Amino acid sequence: MAGPKTIIGQSPPTTTPPSGVPLPPGLAGQPGYYVMYTYSDGTTELRFHYQENPGGPGVIVYSGVDQDVVEGQQGKAPARTPEKKTQDEREEAEKQRNQAETGFAETNQERAKRLADEQAEQRARDQADRQAAAERRQQATQEINARIAQQNYELAAAKFEAEQNQPTMLSQAGTENPYLVRSNKETGQLEQIANPNYDAVKVQGERLRQQLATQIQARQVTLDEAKQQYTQWFDSNVKIPMMQSQEARDRAAEQRQALDAEERRRQFAANFGLQKGELGQRAGAAAMSAEQSLLPYRAGPTEAAEMSSAINSLAAGGTLAGPSASAGINFTPGAFQFDAPNFKKIAADAAKSALKGLTDYKPAEGQYQTADYSGVGTINPAGAPAIPAGYGQFQDIIDNLKSTYNFGGQ
Repeated sequence: MAGPKTIIGQSPPTTTPPSGVPLPPGLAGQPGYYVMYTYSDGTTELRFHYQENPGGPGVIVYSGVDQDVVEGQQGKAPARTPEKKTQDEREEAEKQRNQAETGFAETNQERAKRLADEQAEQRARDQADRQAAAERRQQATQEINARIAQQNYELAAAKFEAEQNQPTMLSQAGTENPYLVRSNKETGQLEQIANPNYDAVKVQGERLRQQLATQIQARQVTLDEAKQQYTQWFDSNVKIPMMQSQEARDRAAEQRQALDAEERRRQFAANFGLQKGELGQRAGAAAMSAEQSLLPYRAGPTEAAEMSSAINSLAAGGTLAGPSASAGINFTPGAFQFDAPNFKKIAADAAKSALKGLTDYKPAEGQYQTADYSGVGTINPAGAPAIPAGYGQFQDIIDNLKSTYNFGGQ
């Protein structure tokens, strides 16, 4: 005979009953809590305990059988403990909820592990992508640096080759030597080229100064004679050529001004003709447009008489389909036909009328006259010698020698 049943497990208290369990009448809304009891014989009871009597037996709401306990008693499988059963039920509820939310039948713990694994995999993929991008950037930087290095090498090689083939100057580019000597490495020959710094006039002036100084010391010329000779040379070789060069530049500037004035005159004449033509064209277009706007209202030469006859006939009792033309309406083609307007003549007359009051412009004939430079020789401004600092009158040498030499009592 089986002994009395004992409680082998119970669920935690809860204020809400399990879903799908019908409640006895009058129990809904009562203060208290529900507890599921599991007994040693495999039966289960859901009891409601009132709040004012929590230690009492409560009210049986639902009775059932725990197959796990029964099968465990029959030796089929080890019975689940109430804690294990509660855990299994909770996990089953979690699986159903997660199946509806995420499509995966998994517990919350399994869901958290899956999400953590997915995040770890995503982080690993992101890290791999960043590493690959960094490697590509590094490779691109290395390629750019290699190209820059190659370009620098090619430029250095070209510069070195150019320097190797560049001629070497063997003489200084002063102002007294008219020619320079250089070594051409490509041909292996010595070449003589013009010295761009050479100033022939300055060299001649320096030579003349030295010559006059020597003549003064040798008492071959007086101070006044030396000064006069140097002044004559300076005026002939420096002052007059510079004046002629300036006059040539003034003449060129005046000619450019005359050409600019002629060009402006021609542009004005061209613009005047263009504006005159545009004015006539606009007047002709406006006249033709006005004539076209009147075309819908024009009629033939017989339209007035025939329309009057038709109105009078209808007023006298005539009909549209009268027995004779006199008793009805009778229109001829002349009432609706007319000659087309001569738009060409209309446009021409309008343009002529528009231009009638326009002041006529006649450009002056001939070109502007410039000053007469027939007495001045042509001087190339680029070849005109500048007055260097080493020139000037001969007064400095005269002043230096005057304290040492006396000529003719001077």
